[in-house]
Amino acid sequence: MESNELLEIYFIEAEDLLQRIEKSLLALEESPEDPAQVQEVFRAVHTMKSSAAMVGFDAISEYAHLLENLLDRLRSGRLQPSRSLISHLLTGQGLLRIMVEKASRGEEAISPPELAAQKEQLARFMGIQGTEEAAPVLPAISPLAEKQDHIYKIQLSFKEDLFFSGQDPLMLLRELQDLGEVVQVKADYSRVPKIAEINPFSLYLTWKILLRTQEPQASIEEVFCFIKEDHSVEILDSTREFPEGIDPTLADKRIGDILLEEGAINSEDIREALQDQKKIGQVLVEKGKVAAKTLSLLMTEQEKSRTLLRKSTIRVETQKLDNLANFVEDLSVNLSRVSHELEEGGSKSSRVLLEEMDRVEQNLREIREQVMRVRMFPLEGTFQRLQRMARDLAFEEGKELRIEIQGTETELDKDLIEQITDPLKHCIRNAIDHGIETPKERLKKGKEPQGLLSIKAFQREGKIFIQIADDGRGLDQEAIYRKAVENQLIPSGTRPAPDDLQRLILLPGFSTAQNISDLSGRGVGLDVVRDQISRLGGLIDISSSPGQGTTFSLSVPLTLAVMEGLRIDVGGESYLVPVASVLTVKAIQDQDIKTVEARQEMIRFEERYIPAVRLETVLGVPGNRTNGHKIALILDSYKRRFALIADQILETRQVVIKGLETHFRSIPGVSGGAILGDGKVCLILDIYGLDRMIFEDSPT
Repeated sequence: MESNELLEIYFIEAEDLLQRIEKSLLALEESPEDPAQVQEVFRAVHTMKSSAAMVGFDAISEYAHLLENLLDRLRSGRLQPSRSLISHLLTGQGLLRIMVEKASRGEEAISPPELAAQKEQLARFMGIQGTEEAAPVLPAISPLAEKQDHIYKIQLSFKEDLFFSGQDPLMLLRELQDLGEVVQVKADYSRVPKIAEINPFSLYLTWKILLRTQEPQASIEEVFCFIKEDHSVEILDSTREFPEGIDPTLADKRIGDILLEEGAINSEDIREALQDQKKIGQVLVEKGKVAAKTLSLLMTEQEKSRTLLRKSTIRVETQKLDNLANFVEDLSVNLSRVSHELEEGGSKSSRVLLEEMDRVEQNLREIREQVMRVRMFPLEGTFQRLQRMARDLAFEEGKELRIEIQGTETELDKDLIEQITDPLKHCIRNAIDHGIETPKERLKKGKEPQGLLSIKAFQREGKIFIQIADDGRGLDQEAIYRKAVENQLIPSGTRPAPDDLQRLILLPGFSTAQNISDLSGRGVGLDVVRDQISRLGGLIDISSSPGQGTTFSLSVPLTLAVMEGLRIDVGGESYLVPVASVLTVKAIQDQDIKTVEARQEMIRFEERYIPAVRLETVLGVPGNRTNGHKIALILDSYKRRFALIADQILETRQVVIKGLETHFRSIPGVSGGAILGDGKVCLILDIYGLDRMIFEDSPT
């Protein structure tokens, strides 16, 4: 495995660990007495420390080590899981994330002064003097103290795949040094294979260690708690083997250390001697084995490679890839059958060939679906970050908040997840800044001092719906009305229906806030959220009750790439309607369409009448009114059911969605286009956009 590949694996796993840490800390804040969450955070931070050390990110490893010490005190009961402590740990998790992101860009993870400040802060929190420097990750081995209680013999024998479990033997040595003094380390090379057979990422060494410490043996065993089940760890108290006054370290000390201790040389002598050691590249240049220019170019390329490590990647479940491989195999078999039939020169009927082609088409459809599933990711990680953000914002505002999360298992296209995150953040900021009251306000209103923020996701009919609801003060409809009249959005004296009035806050520049807040933004309104969601083929809606709260409802398609469509004909032109939005299709005649007040046409569906809309009228194209026979597509736009009337249905087909943005401005009621088998372009109708065009364009 190349080092670049190892780093790429590290960054992917680091993101997983950071999410685990954050998730468990947020859960711990809700249930402070849950030891399982403490243990989960401790394990994740421990792995973070070890894996960072393994790839050479010492600053990340060192800071994780400091957090691990704090968590160890929490785990042992020496610290209590207070809100302050958990906030401090969440801050630490945030700093770790920043450090990892910087490392992925080839930047310094954290400057030495910043790291020193963090050490001091953690030390103060744990009750250590702030001026006292926290123990470094690799402290120098100091001379033996005059009196120690125990000397332990420790023998470590690891499996070859230790590194891939996120562990590093050097980190174990560092932890032993925190307990006392590692006075001797011997490596056994007997398992090392021949050079040609060596895998640089396998571990072949075993170690024998002498540790002098006043800590009990249980503390030493705790160091190896994560590896003892899969690897061999032997710990023996060998104090009696070393009579008092005999230094067991002398035989294995380097001569330089002994000379320094005896005063025969000083540290400057050591430094001068070490200057004669050179890097391998420099030695090869001096010996004429490689040109200096070549070395310089290669080092430059190496640095570029490091900065490009974190390209856009997707982690894929093995089962999804297995399914995809199976469908490809089935397709290959069916294509072979078709090829064979063609070679036979029509020895079998064309009906058989058509059947084989149907199978091939089915295989292609299944492959396309599997490819799209590969791109699907659960919303759990995104919701977790939103929960963290909401918690921090409420804390800054002095508001108490309980957060409920539902539907974290709901899956959405990776690109869509990235594009909806900012709109969701804006809705949450709005809810906390303008919706949730302070504890004092809530108590005056007879509410619980702790506000409720609910984030919920679910899938229905080819769409993902996300709702962000609060139980706060609700929208001030009088303030919205005054602002709408002031901005000439509605005529004075005209009072829209409550739902229409509330939706006015989605218009550009609309705000009833008296003061600009750092939380809800500086002049960036909910119209930006509406535009972002609309560009994704989605919809945002608002419902609010004064004194009871507000709900933002967002809907987006599962994916932006592929759609199952119903191709319909209107006046000789064809259009595609997403099958996911169609409840049913029924044949009708002109007499089935009833006209009520305000010239609204209706048809009967499931024992009641629903609005009917002639597509020819909406699109401004001539329809076919000669024979009186029509088809009605019964649609569900989430907000209402209505019928879309067309001339006829042509076919059902799966299409790849093509965006129109590069060639056209946004077309109301159209979400994109598709290229048909004959090369013609067919427009895809946006049912949610049509709903808005038909029923909501102007307040009533």
